[in-house]
Amino acid sequence: MPLGLASQPEALDAIAASRERRPGEIFLIPVRLSECELPPIEIDDVKTLDTRQHVDLFPANTWDTNLKSLLMAIKAAVSG
Repeated sequence: MPLGLASQPEALDAIAASRERRPGEIFLIPVRLSECELPPIEIDDVKTLDTRQHVDLFPANTWDTNLKSLLMAIKAAVSG
């Protein structure tokens, strides 16, 4: 397990819950708040967290645009 992830059990809970969803269903959207690497946590037999599409909410000049993209993805997932 990547260093530091054990201190964030909600991340592991979210990944575990996403494994119970239908393939292709949007449930887990990784969001980076600063420049960092997403950990290579296995989601299923093919995907790892670091290979998933993610949203960056940095630098500050991209916050509005990227937050809107995140909210649209959430709205589509709820509506779909």
